[in-house]
Amino acid sequence: MLESYGNLGQELGSGISHAFDTAGEKVPTFERSLDRYFEKNGPAIIEEWGLLTAPDLQDLELRLNLVSREIDRLYGAKDRLEHRIGRIEDGIRDLEAKK
Repeated sequence: MLESYGNLGQELGSGISHAFDTAGEKVPTFERSLDRYFEKNGPAIIEEWGLLTAPDLQDLELRLNLVSREIDRLYGAKDRLEHRIGRIEDGIRDLEAKK
């Protein structure tokens, strides 16, 4: 008998919980209103405000990586040119000293 009361209590608790969940889904809330608003107007807001999306960020990251590699390459070329300039200047000094 106690067991049947326990089952009834569980069923009643489940029923009440389900009723609150169902009612909660039907009652408008500020959060759900905002969700619907952004679902409907999200792309326009992103465009109007110039917001970045995940693909935009990925594209910028790729471009940054390319620019970083190019900067590294240019610094390497600069170092090689400075070394060559030093050798040429040394050669010029040697030639001028022999005069």
